[in-house]
Amino acid sequence: MAVLSLMLAAAQSPVAASRSYLGMTLPYPREIPTFSSQATAPYLLHERLVPAVLVIDTAGQVIGVSSETESDSVFVQYTETWLKGVSFEPARFDDGKIAARLPMTLRFRPRIAQPEVSFPMDSAAAVLDPDLYFKFLALNDVQPPRVERFPAYFCDLTPTDT
Repeated sequence: MAVLSLMLAAAQSPVAASRSYLGMTLPYPREIPTFSSQATAPYLLHERLVPAVLVIDTAGQVIGVSSETESDSVFVQYTETWLKGVSFEPARFDDGKIAARLPMTLRFRPRIAQPEVSFPMDSAAAVLDPDLYFKFLALNDVQPPRVERFPAYFCDLTPTDT
């Protein structure tokens, strides 16, 4: 009964953003080509994790690649041509394809030309990285449902506690 009350309260709460969390699927890679780069590999002494953001259109093509910080732009430029060749299943909302910004992490290691890539989800819709998953929601202005009303007989929580 308590779970049902919580679900009903969440379903009735107004969502400020234009997109709702419940009807959305994230883009995931369909095909990742063999790594190649026309730029010189950055010199590294230690492993480095580089957060980046891909802009994916409704056809699943990467139309933009950017780094989160200016100091990581060299690493993103090194992989940009390769990343633009990755084919994605586009994001969907209410059975329609939408353009989306997809956060990802590039892992560079010394003396290894090809970086490892981490995406939020895989093709089976399994969440691989929860941090990237919630970053995706924030980048695309997706608001998960919130509990606005909570029965008083459970505990003293406010909407900000959700």
